[in-house]
Parts: sequence; structure tokens; C-alpha cells
Amino acid sequence: MDLEIKLPSTLAVEIEDGSGDARVSNLASAKVNDGSGDLEIDNIRGPLQVTDGSGSVTIRNVQGPVRISDGSGGINIAKIASDVIVTNDGSGDLEIADVKGNVTIGNDGSGDIRIEQVSGSVRVEHDGSGDIRIIKVAHDVTIDEDGSGDIVARNVQGDFTVGRSGSGGVRYEDIGGRVRVESDGIDTGERKKPDEVSGLEVEKK
Repeated sequence: MDLEIKLPSTLAVEIEDGSGDARVSNLASAKVNDGSGDLEIDNIRGPLQVTDGSGSVTIRNVQGPVRISDGSGGINIAKIASDVIVTNDGSGDLEIADVKGNVTIGNDGSGDIRIEQVSGSVRVEHDGSGDIRIIKVAHDVTIDEDGSGDIVARNVQGDFTVGRSGSGGVRYEDIGGRVRVESDGIDTGERKKPDEVSGLEVEKK
């Protein structure tokens, strides 16, 4: 059964949904707890908090910070005017684009990560498996721990740092700041121009 509820756009709303697809749009702020089924959220003028069990999640046009925890299913987030925090993503691909603040991913179990066009910094604290691709970041990119999968970083104006990493290659180009791949002992030292640090590929054994 489909259910449509219209509320004044000035309201801050808390939504509990057990199962089935859901669409949330045109609210002042929202807190959404969704059990299963696809979830689509659009045009939130304040903060957004999402807890999702399973199913795909699509988030667009949020003026405040976005905080999300997801069990399984793909996540697609775009056009965010503040920070994006993914506290946990169990499985499924994660795509984040056009963010005016910082992007932080606490724990990602499996699935590819693609992050593009971020005005702040990007940090991935733990990634279990899957490729990581980060493009066009105005400040720093830090990957603290990566289990398996390739890492690609391009057009990063700040520092690029990879801590403990497992299997897969590390590739980067057009890095404006310092490059450190700690598990391989690579450190470019002083801050360099973008064309002085580019194109290095580190193959993991």
C-alpha cells in the first residue's frame, strides 16, 4: 500500500518506516529510521539524519549536515551544502558528489566508494573491501585503514595520506600537498606543486 502525507514545509519531521519504498521531500529538517525498501530524500533545508536497514538510499539537495548509518544497499548522496558523515555502511556501493563541507566515512564493510567534488576534506577511517576513488577535493584526503581494493586519488589540492592498507594498488595524480603512503614508506616530504607529485602507482603484494 502506498501512503502519501503532505505536511507544511517549515516542519522538522521524524519518520519511522518498517518496510516498503519511501520518499521524503521539502522539509525544514528530518530524522528518518527506515527498516527496508528503497529510500529517496530530496530538498531538506536543515540537518538530515538517516538510519537505514536495507535497500538503496538516494539523498539530494540538503542544506544542512547529513548523517547516515546503513546496513546494506547502495547509497547515492549529492548536492549537499554542509558536511556528510557516514557512520557505518555495511555493504553496497557508496557514491558521494558535490559536497560543500567535509566528507567522513567511519566504517565501510564492502562495496566500492566513489567521492567527487568536495569543497572540504575527505576522510575514510576504515574500509573493508572494494575500490576507493576520490576526485576533485579542495583540501586533504586521508584513508586511515583499507582492507582490499584499489585506491585512486586525483586532483586533490591538499595532502593525500594512506595509512594501513591491504591488497590492491594505490594510484594518485595532481596532488597539491604532501603525499604519504605509510605502509610502503612513501613520503614526498615538503608541500609540492600539483605537477611535481603525479602519476605514481604503488602495487601491493
